[in-house]
Amino acid sequence: MTPPRSDKRNGILVAGLGIVGVGNAGALVGLTDQWAAGVVIGGVALGFVGQGLRLLSVYRRRVEAAEPKPTDAHMDALLGDDIRDTADRALLALGITLDELALRSRDVDPLTKGGHRRLADQGRGPIPVFGPTPFTLGRIGHDGKWRFARYRIMVICPTGHNLGIYTCDLDSTTGHRLHERTDEYHYDDVVAVRTTTTTTPDIAIRVLDATAQNRVALGSPLHRQFQIIVSSGDRGSIIVGIEDEHESGQTVPLQESGIEAVIEAVRRILRVKKGGIAPSL
Repeated sequence: MTPPRSDKRNGILVAGLGIVGVGNAGALVGLTDQWAAGVVIGGVALGFVGQGLRLLSVYRRRVEAAEPKPTDAHMDALLGDDIRDTADRALLALGITLDELALRSRDVDPLTKGGHRRLADQGRGPIPVFGPTPFTLGRIGHDGKWRFARYRIMVICPTGHNLGIYTCDLDSTTGHRLHERTDEYHYDDVVAVRTTTTTTPDIAIRVLDATAQNRVALGSPLHRQFQIIVSSGDRGSIIVGIEDEHESGQTVPLQESGIEAVIEAVRRILRVKKGGIAPSL
């Protein structure tokens, strides 16, 4: 959605105040030789300049994403870039290098049924899966697929001894990552990798049609969730499918994440690490 012009005015105002503050700090030092006060005021003023520029950057990105309305392909490309950045961030946050990965994205399933690479494919990098966050706003593209303003991303990083999991919420209009979390589990502690379909009444995903005007609502949406469960009871969970409870088999078309292949690949590496089978990768 197009951001209000007040967002741009606020950014200009904050940056302008910062610039004025920097000028005053310089004048204070130059005219009165009050270095300490000038440094403090200048530091605060530079903070205002930085905040104003950040607000303007966010405003420009939101405008670019909304005006003119981006094509489905452009939105997928932006999401793909953000997922790649998130995968890199996951490795950094977990302290894992590419060489330490025992299972890579390219080992999952490099091609979809249509012969295209999965949107989340990272080649020799880790394995991301993604889905809409609760209470997000979405839009139905001209290709019929639902796309969302905020996604939850789970990056799975299997190493020789541990399973690293990084999760965050991605604001697709700004590229900002929120609610970051990292977990590392011994393979023996992972008790299940599964999908489960549940009704969650307090999760409401609002969706606009292809014209970005009319809201589409599901009466009682069923959410298919991908879960990794450990012996302590902790679980990582992400929505990977939506369907209408009142329309049997009526699933919502989402962007391809290759979830079925991911589940099978993670189960395979767990069997290997738990000593059940010899590695075949």
